[in-house]
Amino acid sequence: MTLFLTSRGLLFQGSSTKIGDVNNGNFLGILELLRRYDEITRGHLAYVKEYQNEGESMKERTHYLSLILEKNNIAFYSPCSAHSLNLVGVNAVKINSRVKTFFGCVQSLFVSFSSSLAKWNILSEEVGVSLESQSETRWSSRVSAIRPIVKHLPGILKSLNRVLTEINMPDKIYSKIMALKKYFSSFECIAMARFWFKVLSSINERNIIIFSLEVYHWKLKLI
Repeated sequence: MTLFLTSRGLLFQGSSTKIGDVNNGNFLGILELLRRYDEITRGHLAYVKEYQNEGESMKERTHYLSLILEKNNIAFYSPCSAHSLNLVGVNAVKINSRVKTFFGCVQSLFVSFSSSLAKWNILSEEVGVSLESQSETRWSSRVSAIRPIVKHLPGILKSLNRVLTEINMPDKIYSKIMALKKYFSSFECIAMARFWFKVLSSINERNIIIFSLEVYHWKLKLI
């Protein structure tokens, strides 16, 4: 893509850098075209777009906080109930080695499939949905990461079997895929996936409610 644009003297960047904006330039425009046909590109652009949307949300929150400080110059701290709830979940994950192993394997599964187009195509054929990466700052991403395991575990195991039999890979990677297959076939994984999907879904739903209420109250105070 880079060679294509430079060889024709085309500009990379437009007046906007946002995904989905018609003025975002040739480079992002081509990526948006490619995402229609490539699952990995589609996933990456979705992450970028979500990150950009979160950035706009943060700008709005910063604006509200600045207005609060205008009315009360000692209001430097405003407790966030949603963030406090997230910390409960984060510490719960870190405190137990089996839980850490579970989330580590979930992330390794995503990395293993997303690192190879051939593997990703097998996953798409067997499961029909994408795996998601986990984010330290976006707690809801853990819900998205676990959902395919809860809903499509047989297809994921079949995908791992096909990867082992159909794709040539170094011994180290082969051993890693074998270890993932063994773990995701275990009762412990099934129990962990169902338990944490319920817990994280509940946390995520309450985060949305709490954040909506906090924004609503901020707006009322500024009227």
